[in-house]
Amino acid sequence: MLANKYDFVILYDVKNGNPNGDPDAANMPRQIIETRKGVVTDGAIKRKIRNYIDLRYAGEEGMGIFIQHGIPKDFEQDKALKDVPKPSKKGFLEKNAYANALKKWMCDKFWDVRTFGAVCQRFTDKDAGNVDGSITGPVQISFSESISPISIQRIGITSCAVANAKEAETKNNTMGTKYITPYGLYKATGHVSPHLAEKTGFDEKDLEKLWDAILHMFETDHAAGRGDMAVRKLVIFKHAGIWGNAFEEDLEKVVTITKKTDMPMGYDDYEVAVDKDVIPDGIEVIVKK
Repeated sequence: MLANKYDFVILYDVKNGNPNGDPDAANMPRQIIETRKGVVTDGAIKRKIRNYIDLRYAGEEGMGIFIQHGIPKDFEQDKALKDVPKPSKKGFLEKNAYANALKKWMCDKFWDVRTFGAVCQRFTDKDAGNVDGSITGPVQISFSESISPISIQRIGITSCAVANAKEAETKNNTMGTKYITPYGLYKATGHVSPHLAEKTGFDEKDLEKLWDAILHMFETDHAAGRGDMAVRKLVIFKHAGIWGNAFEEDLEKVVTITKKTDMPMGYDDYEVAVDKDVIPDGIEVIVKK
């Protein structure tokens, strides 16, 4: 199991694309109104990590992905309810042990459950286990925020294909809209708790797969609407023990990001550095990429 606490910083960028559309704003890139800085949700990043793991380790035991597009979550939970014997007694201890056995079944089978956690609502049903189905994962990732304010451009597009036969009688193409940001460098922070890792079974091998997935998460998840996206740097802070040796705000000072121009339009318009002079005691800094 994990013998160290970890914190990490991810820097990634987007060029001429929409990294995470806002359904409440015509799918425009998410943006903080007051600062005009771009935002990407944690769910969007975890989706790309899941997609990479699913492709990279397809079919391997214990490397399944629970949260899938278009696949009801009940299917796998019903399998767990079928495989795990119900307790003969209905006492508190038996009920708690049953809940833990169901959660272990899910963690053993699905990489994303023992990594990010899950809510197994099927376990809470009265006709099922009627037990606590919440699993808190050891890996948590924050919302990403762009280093500088982003601009949003509305791009009109046309398609030579029409939607149906009726439209074909009156038009020979259809119109549409895309929203993009010309450039944005985004920063996300993350944390790995060894205490929660012990509960879900997340181990050192899973941790290495996480780092690998973060570095490659955009390479296998290209889409025309997202433009060019790439991870530029992953900085990992390895604490000397399980309790941690520094606060998050002190660790973030280690990674410095400085603009070289008033309007950055590429990664080279920033200077990104790791300041070794401010690394707290008991912290090992690992820079990937």
